[in-house]
Amino acid sequence: MERRTNRWLLLALALLLSITIVRQADIGRIRHVAHNITNSLRPLYTGAHANTTLGFGAIIAVSRPGSSRREALIRAANITEIDITIPEQPQWTEDDISGLRAVENSTITRGSTLAWLGHLNALHYFLHNTTLSTVLILEDDVDFSLHLRTHQIPLAATAMRMVASNLTIPPSPRNHKSRLQNYWGIPNAWDLLYVGHCGDFYTPESLASLPQSQLIIYPDATLPPYAALHGKTSSQLSDLHVPEAHRLLHPSISPLCTFAFALTRHSAHRILTQYAAREADGGTEAYDVRILEACRDPTFRCWTVNPELFHHVKAESEIAAVNGGGQWSVDEADGDGREEAFNIGCGVRGLAVREGESVAEARERLRGEERCRIGGVEREEGKQGAQRG
Repeated sequence: MERRTNRWLLLALALLLSITIVRQADIGRIRHVAHNITNSLRPLYTGAHANTTLGFGAIIAVSRPGSSRREALIRAANITEIDITIPEQPQWTEDDISGLRAVENSTITRGSTLAWLGHLNALHYFLHNTTLSTVLILEDDVDFSLHLRTHQIPLAATAMRMVASNLTIPPSPRNHKSRLQNYWGIPNAWDLLYVGHCGDFYTPESLASLPQSQLIIYPDATLPPYAALHGKTSSQLSDLHVPEAHRLLHPSISPLCTFAFALTRHSAHRILTQYAAREADGGTEAYDVRILEACRDPTFRCWTVNPELFHHVKAESEIAAVNGGGQWSVDEADGDGREEAFNIGCGVRGLAVREGESVAEARERLRGEERCRIGGVEREEGKQGAQRG
């Protein structure tokens, strides 16, 4: 086991050392970019797994009382060894609902209003805990990979630390100097990190307008092949000639959905008081639309991991259920018959622990399944293990 772990660490380091920064003039020729950043990356990458809160102060899930989605989320958290806190929501009143609606020309539905209130409740919970400097907020129907903590998060966080090292940033407050909070870069280098979304769609021209040090392509062997990605995602990557098994980290351009996103105390306070205290006059379709509008404020710094690390499962919309059904869903409209969330290889949400099997035993069994193996090294080791067995 130790030998295998060492091989994986060497492989991960080799992959990380091939990370490339996209030049403005080379957006259409990403495959040919060869800007080696070994010297910059080496002190940033540790090779270690993320901690149980994925390098943030806490992971908080937005979940209404009695939600049928909690059990699968908790099981997925146990299998991947991450800690998720689910603060209870109060029983929302008509005053709560009317207090969130715009004074003039409200367009938000009742279901979307309740979902919005649930997100604000999570923000209040975070800010009331004064020991936390950052938080990752999840919606309770998200799916994620078995390799989230061991591979995907360490790679994404290293890329973010590299970006932060290139930014001109004011000094951090004293309470933000802990090693934990620096896992995702200097905390005041960013306001919001989209690690779960339903697309941040861009054009080559929009990426070309970004500073070259703020657009990073990095290898991640856990990313499903293009053929297994959502059609829009694969087309987006193909149009830019992004090699398979690579992700992008870039300033957010047009992110949709708030499946999983991280905040600092400062940015959470701004959302509560400046952006999302209530629906904007003239109408706001949903909470995630208001967050998108916040990210278009140049003083609110949003970043996107693309393709995403979290995506929601295919299930009945709770918002639609409150509204009486009939709410259109992009995922439902595709009718692809998939068994796990879009863009999530080796999704753990739908996996079952066999009778008499411990969570640890289930984790090891799942890692040996064909769809959960990573790259050539692990596949070869899996074959050798099968032959020995």
